[in-house]
Formats: sequence, structure tokens, C-alpha cells
Amino acid sequence: MDLQQEWNKLQETNLAAPPLSEADIREALRHGSRAPLAGVKRVIRFRLYAVVAYLLLALGFMWYNWTYPEKLPIALTILLYYSLALVFSGWQLWQLQQKVLGMDGNLLHTLQAYHQVVKNSIRIDAILGWFIYPMSFALGFFYALIRPDRGIVDILQNQKFMLPLLLGMLVVTPLFWWFTKLVNRKMFGDLLEQLQENIRALSEKD
Repeated sequence: MDLQQEWNKLQETNLAAPPLSEADIREALRHGSRAPLAGVKRVIRFRLYAVVAYLLLALGFMWYNWTYPEKLPIALTILLYYSLALVFSGWQLWQLQQKVLGMDGNLLHTLQAYHQVVKNSIRIDAILGWFIYPMSFALGFFYALIRPDRGIVDILQNQKFMLPLLLGMLVVTPLFWWFTKLVNRKMFGDLLEQLQENIRALSEKD
């Protein structure tokens, strides 16, 4: 597609200002592309802040259970999970700020890199969900039942506890996986579409 020619035709049809140069058109595209890029950074930064908040809650949870040896391993597991989530979220933001080319570099490559970061984030969330959600349910289940005279091994050996544990994991896992997919679509859906439109426009021009 000849972007310059199409722009000139539009100018002649609307009797608007004199035709812009190709550089001016590309610069307009560049400024128009800032919105989805800024949106991606904003969403990932929000996710990072949310993980920090959950990590602080996990620290409080561990401190509260410090005098309960039976429940402390669960608290430590939750703390470890959110610590890893913090590292992952920080790594995503670092990717956008360091590895991805800035707006002064190749715009097409910048848009493609942002698009790939978002797709990878959504894909990793979907994969990890099948492991994290059943584990989270099990941890909550054990936490509610553990007592000084009844540990995790005792719970696992008791059939009246095993059935609700397994059923709960089977129900909660796909439900929360679907909910996470819905949230990611809400947060990233429009941004991905904008990025794809800009990528197509630049690819056709090149």
C-alpha cells in the first residue's frame, strides 16, 4: 500500500490542507501508537503493584502463623508463591523498559515486541493457572482443618476430607482459569487489537 498516495487522495477529496510528507504521516502514526504502548505498561505496572500488595498480605499471614508450627509451612508456601510472582511481574516490566526498543527506534519492531510480551503474559497465566489454582484451594483447605492434634498427613489419610478436597479442586480450577482469562481479555483485549492494527498498517507500508 502506498501510504503517501492514499493520503494525497484523501486530501484532494476533502479539499483539506496541502498533502503531508511521508515523514509527517509516519510521525502521526508514531504518536497514534503511543496510546496502546502506554496502556500495556500501565496494565503490567498495575499487576506488579497488585502482586506487591498480596506479598505484603502474605508476610502478615506468615507473621500471624509464626506461633503455629502446623500452619507455618502453608504460610511459607504462599509467601514463596507471591515472591515468585513479584519476580515474574518485575521481569515483564523490565522487558518493556529495557529490551523493547524505544519510540525513537524502529516503530514496527517496538509494536511487535510489546505485542509479544502481552501474548506471552497471557499464555503463561493460562498455563500456570492449572497448577496454581488447585494448589491454592488445597492450601486453604488444609489451613482450615489443621489443628495442633491434626496435621496434613492425618487429613490426607481421612476419607471424609479427601472427597471434598478433590471435588473442590476439580470445580475451582476451571472456574478460576476461566475468570483469569476473562480478566486478561478485559485488561489486554483492546490494547492487543490496537497493537495489531498499527502493526498491520506499518507492515503494509514497508
